[in-house]
Formats: sequence, C-alpha cells, structure tokens
Amino acid sequence: MQNKVIGLSRSGKYADKASVDAFVEQFGLSPDNVRSQAPSNSNSTTDSQSSTGSSDNSSSDSSNSGDSASSAGSTTDSQNASSQGNGSGTQSVVGAATKDRVYGIEQSDIITQRLASLKSPKLISLYRSLCVVSAVQHAQLLYIGAWSFFESLTALHGRLEGTPFDGYFGSILSNNNMGYNRTEKKDFQHILKEISDKGNANKHSARHYSTSAVQLRTDFTTLEPLIVAVIDLIINKSPKP
Repeated sequence: MQNKVIGLSRSGKYADKASVDAFVEQFGLSPDNVRSQAPSNSNSTTDSQSSTGSSDNSSSDSSNSGDSASSAGSTTDSQNASSQGNGSGTQSVVGAATKDRVYGIEQSDIITQRLASLKSPKLISLYRSLCVVSAVQHAQLLYIGAWSFFESLTALHGRLEGTPFDGYFGSILSNNNMGYNRTEKKDFQHILKEISDKGNANKHSARHYSTSAVQLRTDFTTLEPLIVAVIDLIINKSPKP
C-alpha cells in the first residue's frame, strides 16, 4: 500500500479481494509451505465461459483442436522426458518440498507413546523434529539432533556430565538383563558410537560435516527396542506422585 500498488482509494486500484489475491500470487511460497494445487479462482467459471464462447465463434479452430492437443501433448511429454533425463534439470518446488519431508527419521508409534508416558517435553520435541527435518538437505542438523536426543535420554537415566552417551548405553546393556544377544548388543554399540562421533564432528569440527543423514533412518529402526527399554527403565525408577 505504501508503494500505491493497491490502496483503499477508489481513484486507484482498490484493495478488494480479487486485487489482493492477484497481488499476493506474485510471490512464491517457501518450500515448507508450498501448495500441491493452485488456489481456486472465483473468476474461473467466467473465464471458462468466455473461452468457450471464443471457441464457438471459430469453426476453423475447432476443426484443428484435435491436432493442436496432440501436438501440445507431445511437446509436454518431450519436455518431461528431457527434464527427467537431465540430472541438473530444474526440479519443481513442490517435488523438492515433498522430498524434503519424506527423508526425516521414520516415526515410531511405540517410541512416541513411550515418550508421552515419560512426559519429557524436551525429548518429545526433539523426536518430533528428527522425524520432519530432511536427512538430505539438513544432514548436519539431523546428526546434531540425534546426538542431543541420546545425550538427554541417558541424562534422564542418570548419566553424569562428561560421560559419553555411547559408553553409558554400554553400561546399561551390561547391568540390565534386557534379553539381547551378543550380536545385537554389538550392533547397538556400533550405531551409537557412530552417532556420537558424527554428532560431535558436526558440532565442533571446523572442516568435517555430514552431507547426508539417510543412514539415521535405518539406525533408529535398529535402535528402537533399546530406546523403548531405556525409556521404560526411566519411567519405572521415577518416583511416583
């Protein structure tokens, strides 16, 4: 309004709904808020009727419409094939936004339920973020978030400051009969050490950083029973109100 593109004066371009909508549509949305379909246009019916009327007035256009549609379809198919074949081609914002959301950690219903029972706002918030942050576009944030999740979880269990969480998990596995065999324990320890190392590197190193955190999707699936077991240990040893 300050630039008088639209305004409240009837002498200029009045800021009615149609004018405001047209003005706002000039600006692109951020990837996280992109729409999968264009907004409905209240004038679409009128435009369609007008277009129909124009078509009726031109018999030659009608007779050539089949050929035109076929040609347009072929052109579109060619463009799509070219775009798909070219790895450096421009990707749609909708596609990028969808891909960005897909590659977070897969949410586990049982972990979500246990965290709700634990009533830890921090862990609930952290886990929710791990499930929606892109493992492709925000790998560093995801590894640091995973590091923070296990630091906080073990701290609630009793880990002292300065003790690495991967080593503390080793103590939990040794001191509690959880029913895991030697191979399962080894897998847990390997994954936890890797998350600890990568989390620390992404936080503190001046040069090293992760370019992908897709591996965390598999890691959290493997660690799910251990995460649930530790949450239950915390709940069971917490003083009852």
